[in-house]
Amino acid sequence: MFSKFANLVAAMEPQGKLLQAAPLTGGASAQTTALTVQDGKGRISKLVARCHGQRDLERNPHIARDEFRLLSYLHAAGLPVPRPHFVDQEGIYISRPCLVCSYIPGRTITALDSLALRQMADTLARIHRLPIDEITFLSRQEEYIAAWLSRPAGAMGLEAKGRSALQGAWPWAQRNQPVLLHGDYWPGNILWQDGRLVGIIDWEDAALGDPLADLASTRLELLWACGSEAMSLFTTLYLQANPIDTANLAYYELLTALEVAPKIGNWGLDEPTHRDMETKLLSFARAAMQMIAK
Repeated sequence: MFSKFANLVAAMEPQGKLLQAAPLTGGASAQTTALTVQDGKGRISKLVARCHGQRDLERNPHIARDEFRLLSYLHAAGLPVPRPHFVDQEGIYISRPCLVCSYIPGRTITALDSLALRQMADTLARIHRLPIDEITFLSRQEEYIAAWLSRPAGAMGLEAKGRSALQGAWPWAQRNQPVLLHGDYWPGNILWQDGRLVGIIDWEDAALGDPLADLASTRLELLWACGSEAMSLFTTLYLQANPIDTANLAYYELLTALEVAPKIGNWGLDEPTHRDMETKLLSFARAAMQMIAK
């Protein structure tokens, strides 16, 4: 594999040299590798190669190219994202599409105080305020929702009741203008350094849609990671920074819960964590259904 990455570096930087290639942990949908590279002037830098998995490629065969274009747009807009360096859309060097970006030093944290939650909220609001006319190549989230709702539901239980509630109201009235959605805005995709938010990574699920979709999924992630008080504070801070219509929030929260419920068992969690997350997920889903029923 080292030789393949060496060829990739040579294509990206003809006078460059790959010094080291080391797998990175944490990426669920892409193979991520840290590359230490020396350029033609002897300068050494650290880059990250992201090779997308089969699920993402089936969903979007052009995902590497699209993520490169999106990161280029976001970096130019001043967002704290990795700077894209090179894209191999055809999979010439690593046998599948690959994107090379700058490495952002930092770490993820789950103990989020009010200052961290404010930074998270302000940054998400900033993403949602970006013009989208230059990124219309991204998929439309309503198309995904329509396809998801058309799938057969389980015979009984919360999933069947939840799907029925969502299908009965679809299409949901569009009360907010479409925005750029990160698609997976949770503490594991946010990097910190010295108390500052310095990086937002893993943009492969980005789409255009209602900002409530990001708000709903982040609320669930914060409920899991930090509890209900942090979830509520984040929501308040986000809405202060980006006042939007929240009338449809319960629909997006129920959709988020139903989407993620079958996946928890595949996350390699210990039994106490698994039980805790399932309990919180059930509470989250039931609260959404109660709001929809009003």
